[in-house]
Amino acid sequence: MRISWIGVVLLGTVACGGAGAESSGAGGDGAGWSVGGSAEVGGMGQGGGGGSLPPLEEDPYEAPPTPPPLPGDVVDDIASDIDGILAGFGGKSHSVLVVGADTGQVIYERYPLSLLKPASNTKLFTTAAAFATLGEDHRHVTVAYATAAPQNGVIAGDLILFGDHDYTWSTQFYPTPRWPLDRLAEELAASGIQQVTGTVQARFEHLYDGYQFATYSTSAHRAAAVSAFSSALSAAGISVGGTSTSASDTLPAGAVEVGRWTSLPLHVGASPLNRISHNEFADILARHVGWVNDGDSSYGGGEAQILSLLASGSPDIDGVSFNDGSGLSHGNAVGARHIVDLLALMHARPEGLAWERSFSVAGVNGTIGGRLGGGDTYGRFRGKTGTLSDTIALSGVLDHRHDGQRYYLSMVMNGVTSASASRAAHDDIVETVAANLRGGAGLPDSPVLASVRSDGNGETAKVVFSEVAGAKGYLVWRSPDGRVWPREEARYITAHEHRTVGFEGSPTLFLRVTAVGEDGESPPSDVYVARLDTAPSRLLLVDGNDRWQAAPTGENPIALGHDFLVPYADVIEEGGVDSCDNDAVIDGACPLDGYDLVVWALGEESVEEVTFDVDEQAAVSAFASQGGALLVSGAELGWDLGQGSPADEAFLEDVLHATFVGDDAGTLHVRFDGEPVAFYTPDRMVIGYPDQLAPSADAEPFLSYLGGAGGTAGVVHRGTSPTVTLGFPFESIAAREHRAALWAAILDELTP
Repeated sequence: MRISWIGVVLLGTVACGGAGAESSGAGGDGAGWSVGGSAEVGGMGQGGGGGSLPPLEEDPYEAPPTPPPLPGDVVDDIASDIDGILAGFGGKSHSVLVVGADTGQVIYERYPLSLLKPASNTKLFTTAAAFATLGEDHRHVTVAYATAAPQNGVIAGDLILFGDHDYTWSTQFYPTPRWPLDRLAEELAASGIQQVTGTVQARFEHLYDGYQFATYSTSAHRAAAVSAFSSALSAAGISVGGTSTSASDTLPAGAVEVGRWTSLPLHVGASPLNRISHNEFADILARHVGWVNDGDSSYGGGEAQILSLLASGSPDIDGVSFNDGSGLSHGNAVGARHIVDLLALMHARPEGLAWERSFSVAGVNGTIGGRLGGGDTYGRFRGKTGTLSDTIALSGVLDHRHDGQRYYLSMVMNGVTSASASRAAHDDIVETVAANLRGGAGLPDSPVLASVRSDGNGETAKVVFSEVAGAKGYLVWRSPDGRVWPREEARYITAHEHRTVGFEGSPTLFLRVTAVGEDGESPPSDVYVARLDTAPSRLLLVDGNDRWQAAPTGENPIALGHDFLVPYADVIEEGGVDSCDNDAVIDGACPLDGYDLVVWALGEESVEEVTFDVDEQAAVSAFASQGGALLVSGAELGWDLGQGSPADEAFLEDVLHATFVGDDAGTLHVRFDGEPVAFYTPDRMVIGYPDQLAPSADAEPFLSYLGGAGGTAGVVHRGTSPTVTLGFPFESIAAREHRAALWAAILDELTP
């Protein structure tokens, strides 16, 4: 029977009351719950209940401690050091500001409101306006229209490719720039279209194969787009009568839609804008922001949206101007104060996390990938550079290695005669702020979460985590969206478990924990989630991704915690949900047998960390033998188990109902419901080797890869223990609407 408590929705995000101590200035019932096995979990009333429910109240806690500002003498020393760094640049125009994000303390300033050319720091404003007004999941939609409805495979008229400022037709995102247009042409051919008697026309604004260092040209890219689309149509077997272009933003009367292409979401598309500073992408995005919000596809339209956003968090924006989206214009004007205010403003917004993740990372990637590689800054400073013939800029956020606090820095210099010397000076300023200014002995380690479990009363959940040596206490951070973490919502405790309440109007509760030591707070733990319901939870999310911290990558260079359960929680609408670490399953602290459905998220867990060890295999096998439903996803599970011991191979085939075919499908797309679905999240998780699988004798293919070497991406078993196994991480699916649709399809298989 269908389990009624699980559903999907394209959820919005819930803002949560501001930025805490940060400154925006400088400164159901239980019916149908048992698929099989015992529901006895213990007296907590969690994960299948059995026993009395806990009280509807929170455990005792204290308010979080106030982060200490830097001592005055330290601030004086920093000022002296930075003044010395800038002393060699007499006659140059500077705007510099350094602010403690957690305290609002101005650490250093020099003409912070002086309006200078920001060069490519402009892209921070362009992308921020896009994230804030459109949302991180916004996608461009390019539509194909026929001026006459197709008859017998023939369009007796023109075929119009109506643009929506999609800049992702590029090898930055796809195997070739034409790849999206080939998919659109294939869609048209599959619908029966064989001939266009008139012209193929590119209308309004397109960007085809954008050039990183160029200024956007509307006419040139319309011409490039129509040429590429005409070639794609021919390759798909559709004959056309010629090509044309039009700048018009309206359609001929009677035009009918015959197909469409929808881009990757903004949180993917923004990555090369800020990371490698792609000019044409930024220019057309600024125009798109103006168009979507006010029907004005111009740089002025984009500027209006930027200034509106900035005015909400910066006290003085007189004279601030943006003549383009990229920063190539020498007429743009902004001060370091405005950039720092923007950083603080976005940090307090749900979209701000995805926006920050698009920045270049010191010593790791992008335009500062070859800079700031020392231990105090490597992987800890995320920023945006700027370069013009007479301008050098660097702005960003520093997560401090020694005191655990966050700092905002912005440095803009005009009148530059030596770009290399100016960049070196800015790097020296960042390193000065990143030093061990307080003389601390070090921060405590991050706690390891064991579980976050709903109490089944619709009000409370309990988090359990590891004790940390040297910690005086812990901060339990609470969020309704897993993106914004207001300090005033944190709970200071000294135990290593805590029962807390949910947020009014939001049943989903995200939690993370930091350890508080003598010298500051640790980096946060992973983010886990509970969805609070009046019945015990029937769905368990298991974090099996130990590799993320054990084997740091470019996406996680300093082994920080992850938030990979957030993409799952984003698409779950109904019923209670718990989450736990795989080790909590192994040691019995989070038994599986109280749940109907277990989701095991492996990410890129592989041979070194082991996808399923002997104990995990035993626990999952026992759960399956009792009729429990399983969703398992990971890019290396086939590689690990399929080439492991006989027991590993048997577990893959008999429990996960798959066999291993190949280590790398050579693509980042699957085809689902006739549409390409990308599992590409360059700022969160980059999938290197998606597994090619095959169904075992009692299973069937569920998903196929699109492009590359192809093959089966997922299998489904519809037996006593229904199972879906994916050869790529579900959490890496880029578009939320694709995740939601695939989640719904998986539930149809697992809860028939």
